[in-house]
Order: sequence, then C-alpha cells, then structure tokens
Amino acid sequence: MAGAAKAEDYLRAGLDLVLDQRGADMADSPGGACRMLCRDYKGKADRLVTRIDPGVVSLVAELRGQERQAAEELAQWKTVVEERKVIDTSEAAIRRALLLADEELDSLEKGTTLEVAPFQRRTN
Repeated sequence: MAGAAKAEDYLRAGLDLVLDQRGADMADSPGGACRMLCRDYKGKADRLVTRIDPGVVSLVAELRGQERQAAEELAQWKTVVEERKVIDTSEAAIRRALLLADEELDSLEKGTTLEVAPFQRRTN
C-alpha cells in the first residue's frame, strides 16, 4: 500500500505543477482560471485555439484510477452489477403485449385489474 500512496503523491504533485503553470499561462483567457486549458495552433493559417489539455485529462484519469483502486482495496468502493432477468414468453404473449395500452400493461405488471372498454371498429 505504501507504493500506491507514493505513486498517488507523485501524480498529485505532477498534476498540481501542471495546473499551476497552466493557471499562470492562461489567466488572461476566458476559462483560464480552471487551469485545464492550453493554447494550440490549428490549420494551415496557424489559427490560435484554446482547448482542454489532454495531458491534464490523462493525469486526472490516472489519479482517479489510483484512488478507485485504493478504495476497492479498503472495501470503500462497491461496483453494482445489475442482473437482467430473462423473460421466457411465447410469441402470442408478445403480440398481445404490443396491442395493449400503457395503462393496461402497468395494471398487468402490478397484478391489478383494469376495466377495458370493448373494442369498437371505427366507421367513417
């Protein structure tokens, strides 16, 4: 665990250094206070663009991964896996369900009865 803490401290120090440098460099541009932006040149005309620094993003992702691993090892992180239920139904049941209105399907799921008006054919 000491090695993981040392690696996390190293990553955090590197991230803080990069963010401090970005903050000083980008202080005059809109959004520069977030310290995650960098200047870049794009296209043949070397047009100046401001974008999120991919180096900062990768450092944050790596740091987050280290923190998640530490939390999993300390049983402070639980991953919930939702199991899907397989419903074995006949083709006829599927056809009937497609014909029912939403209210009728809800009443079937709840096990309640719903008064359904008899089907009447429209006449033009």
